[in-house]
Amino acid sequence: MHPISNPIALSLGLLLTASAALAAPPELASSATPASQTTQTIRATTIQAAEPRLAFMAGTAFAVSKQGHLITADHAIRSASELRVFSSEFPDGITAKVIAQDQNKDLALLKIAVATRPIQIAKWNTVPTGLEVYALGYPQPRLQGSELKITSGLINAMEGPRGASGFFQFSAPVQRGNSGGPLLSPDGLVVGLVQAKLSVLVGSASKDIPQNVNFAIQSQGIVHFLSEHQVPIEEASLALNQTRRPHEIFASAQASVFSVQVINA
Repeated sequence: MHPISNPIALSLGLLLTASAALAAPPELASSATPASQTTQTIRATTIQAAEPRLAFMAGTAFAVSKQGHLITADHAIRSASELRVFSSEFPDGITAKVIAQDQNKDLALLKIAVATRPIQIAKWNTVPTGLEVYALGYPQPRLQGSELKITSGLINAMEGPRGASGFFQFSAPVQRGNSGGPLLSPDGLVVGLVQAKLSVLVGSASKDIPQNVNFAIQSQGIVHFLSEHQVPIEEASLALNQTRRPHEIFASAQASVFSVQVINA
């Protein structure tokens, strides 16, 4: 696994203000590296406010061990002083602790004080271009509601924006709030973590609006990050002859996918 540089990080939270969206440059710009022009910055909208604290839904996380370890995108939680996560099993939320963060890889490891149901991670060398994939996450909760959502698409290419390594391109629709969520294979394994999408603002410069051009961190990057932090990993080869229906994939993974609420002091 080559280290993943972070010129393409994208916050897929809700827009803070309409003016913030208009202020974004007509290229993709990194939320972690503002000078970059390769990914669009999309920040999170406040959904509740209390003086002097501010809370908002920032993204998605998913379980990677039975001991309460969750993984998400670092850019989604970087400004947090506290975190709470929510799922079908924890509708009232549970406090999460940040165990590790890597801005370069755009990954963050969280821990909750309950047992969790990990989703097995696919061995990357068994993942083909053209594989059907399913994105699970909590997009735009103020607009689309708080339930977990699923969309489908394909792995389009084994590279990221401008040929970046450690990423792949996929077409399953994702919105602001999907950041950090899992991309699952037809047999229910994690093949990637949602990280970025090509900004429609690129279209104003290229005169060709991008359609479902999205990017994810390859599963091997997830495995490498978890191994660095001694997280027990459940890894498996894809079973390309085994295909579940989308509703079956959703049902088996639902309890393992969490929405992430950032609380700023």
